[in-house]
Amino acid sequence: MSYFTDNSNHKTLYAQTRKFVEANIAVHSNCTELIYPDMYMDPEVQKRQPEKWRSVNGLGVSQIVDPAGKPDAVLYVLNESGPNSDLRLLYHENEYVIAGPLLELEKNPPDRRYTVYGCGGLLTKIMVTTLEDHHGICSLHATSMYSEKDNHLLLAIGGPGAGKTILLLEACLRKGYKVLTTEYTHFKTAGDSIIFYKGSLFDNVRVGNLIYDFPEYEAIWGKEIITDTKNVWDTKVALDFQPLQVEENKIINPEVTIVFPKIESQRTSADIQTISSYQTLFQFFLNAGEQINRPRLLYGRLPFSSFDSKNRGMRRLKLVQDFLDQVNLRAVKTIFAGVKNSWPL
Repeated sequence: MSYFTDNSNHKTLYAQTRKFVEANIAVHSNCTELIYPDMYMDPEVQKRQPEKWRSVNGLGVSQIVDPAGKPDAVLYVLNESGPNSDLRLLYHENEYVIAGPLLELEKNPPDRRYTVYGCGGLLTKIMVTTLEDHHGICSLHATSMYSEKDNHLLLAIGGPGAGKTILLLEACLRKGYKVLTTEYTHFKTAGDSIIFYKGSLFDNVRVGNLIYDFPEYEAIWGKEIITDTKNVWDTKVALDFQPLQVEENKIINPEVTIVFPKIESQRTSADIQTISSYQTLFQFFLNAGEQINRPRLLYGRLPFSSFDSKNRGMRRLKLVQDFLDQVNLRAVKTIFAGVKNSWPL
């Protein structure tokens, strides 16, 4: 009998199940403080006290659901005290357990993004993996903006620092687009339909870009969002894009433009290229597996890399190929440009 099914491990555990996009994930813990803490999960807390590490920055808003049904995945968050308690992570199929001195580690972690519930932490990996396993939903590290007037979705794909936020600001402050998601773009192919899901509506934006490149920000957020800082280019503010969001929770069968940006602030010219179908498949596939495969260091002491497997990789490749075969694709482009000449359309 595995650790996860041994009844002796369940006697004193509290639980809550939340829905992320379409995935129901239950958290079981021996401490109520470690079950989906509001400081990570609550969008109202983020609005009052914006921080770049909260889960809502990446996962978006989740909903508490009836625990009676069987969840897609279970995460056990077990606090253990004492000098010999080591932080450890175990997982098997759809069950995950992290155990150790978690209450103590939560007091002052070196980087709250890389904790159980931080936006780059364990729960995020589990959520993305579960969406693929149980619902055939891929999660790109991508920002998506939607134009209602012509049913057009602009999908900007790339890792940290690629320039996705620049395109987001340009699209929504100047070009009439609405935000579908700021961090991860979740999509699936269902019969004759391509479905895109609303995701996170918070984004970390460099202060210098707001002040010097997009002064229109004041009409949405006001000057008071920016506090005194000596280096505006090395400081980010967590912006709430809810005032600019699409109304629907899903966008079905839009026309899509895919962009792989590389935006450098001082660049004065734009190099925009249309790429081949193979390059599109290759880059799309790599990005769709990024969150599952990227190594993490939880609480500065527990390294782990991947929940991936050959079977998951092959399934992801099919999901991506099915998407590219069926999507109504306007164009696929790479763009190497500066902030002021970055618009690809």
